Amino acid sequence: MILLKMAQAFLIGLIGHQSNGLFNQWEDRDRGAWVLFGRYAVGIVLVTIAAVPFVPKKEREKAVLILFGVSTCVGAGVAAGYVIDELIEDYGQINHIDI
Repeated sequence: MILLKMAQAFLIGLIGHQSNGLFNQWEDRDRGAWVLFGRYAVGIVLVTIAAVPFVPKKEREKAVLILFGVSTCVGAGVAAGYVIDELIEDYGQINHIDI
């Protein structure tokens, strides 16, 4: 059974690796943060699907919520950093940002 779980995790990782080129093409065409967040969203789903078989059945719902919660925050933070980097690249520097 463990070999089947490991094979599932490997195949999911392979799918994620192969989708990388698609996101690279989108980033080259449209340099928006949504592309980067989309990359992380696909990663969140793939990591969750790969991790769930290794978690005991009683703890699966908690594990999925934790994975989605943490990964979504990380993805949003990276996308926000990407936007700030693009603003700095386009406008030279950012002296003041009103939030």
